[in-house]
Amino acid sequence: MHKMEDVRELVEQGRILYSTDKYEEALTYFLRAVEVDPYYEEAYEQLGICYIMMDRYDDAREAFNKWLMISDNNGSVYFHLGNLALLQGNSDESKAMYSKAEILGFNDPVMFLNLAVFYEEAGDYDGAIAQYDKLLRRNPYSYDFMEKKTQFLIRVGRYAQAYNSSMKMIQTDIDRFEGHHYLYVSLIMQGKYEKAEEHINELEARFPDNKTVIFDKIRLMDLLGRNNEALELMNKEFPNAQESEQLALLKLGLLLRMGKSDEAISMVESSEKLKNDEDVLTLMFSLYFAKGDYEKAKSYCLKIMENENSIQYEPAKYFLALSEDKMGNKDKAREMYRNNIEDYKAVLRNNHSRVDMYMYRCLCEYQLNDYEQARSDIEFLLAVSPDNAEFYLTAAVIYRALNMTDEETDCLNKARSLDPNAVTPLI
Repeated sequence: MHKMEDVRELVEQGRILYSTDKYEEALTYFLRAVEVDPYYEEAYEQLGICYIMMDRYDDAREAFNKWLMISDNNGSVYFHLGNLALLQGNSDESKAMYSKAEILGFNDPVMFLNLAVFYEEAGDYDGAIAQYDKLLRRNPYSYDFMEKKTQFLIRVGRYAQAYNSSMKMIQTDIDRFEGHHYLYVSLIMQGKYEKAEEHINELEARFPDNKTVIFDKIRLMDLLGRNNEALELMNKEFPNAQESEQLALLKLGLLLRMGKSDEAISMVESSEKLKNDEDVLTLMFSLYFAKGDYEKAKSYCLKIMENENSIQYEPAKYFLALSEDKMGNKDKAREMYRNNIEDYKAVLRNNHSRVDMYMYRCLCEYQLNDYEQARSDIEFLLAVSPDNAEFYLTAAVIYRALNMTDEETDCLNKARSLDPNAVTPLI
């Protein structure tokens, strides 16, 4: 008995030191604890966790494996081994360890959240949802877990399910804003603008001082084509929109759709913060392109391409070629289009998830009058992303070039049904 009291005291002293980030000192107590009692499981658990915090992963694995030798039917040890595998980038091993932990009745929320991420990254969205559902069965009234599931459903485009999930959030706590917001988002993404407007009006009454409600209302007005109302409300509620990237992009988009390109350009040029924002740089290209100032549009492409790690780097290659094309440098542009196609193929070989590369490859092929290949690419995109209005608009342009009138009409109608305000990518 005295021995057990000693080992417990050692572990407790170690835990106190660990809680104050004194890992080296804590480690000495955990090591002494396993010397005093080589069968005391908590000592190995704390020892392994302490090693992890010190980035000594091999030592952590050794500690957990010794724990496993003592108790191979304890779900906790498999959970920690799963976490360790995750830290070391071994996702398959991590899933296997987590599965064993679950079979043994271990139900720490972190495990199910990690598994959900694994399944999402693998593209197995049903598998991810199953993990969120397991999490919620064990924590049926957790608003935060409901929110994580709803965010996931919106992220992967399952808007009808997101609607149901957000309704449960509201039923769980009607006074919290997040559930109402996700309900609105799910309605918007399903194209149910009338219901969304009813909901946003209710939110204005329920959350009168919430600026996110105002922001959402402006976006909805924009979607409904009520641009003047949207801009008026924007100027009233957010007079310094240029100080926020999110607000600035919304206002710039409004100005662009209203044909007020000079005002949009002036807004950006007067703000050093906006002039260096990646998304704004892309929008500025569109603004100058719409004005027919292709030299200036080209300069923004080159500015975007200064950062080779930018997500916009590869798309900017297409727009740079398009700018040269519009400036009359046809031969140079055609050579750039051909080089871009090879570059996009290389990106896709290394990262199949970059479906946008198919889009820009398709646009380059269109510019080279290779309409059949462009058609093949856009039809692949439509199969992968059947709810993307821009893809349908691009397909309509390609079908027009191929004199496929019925297919062109079908695509235009589909695009309008998905998003009445969608525009064809620059061609």
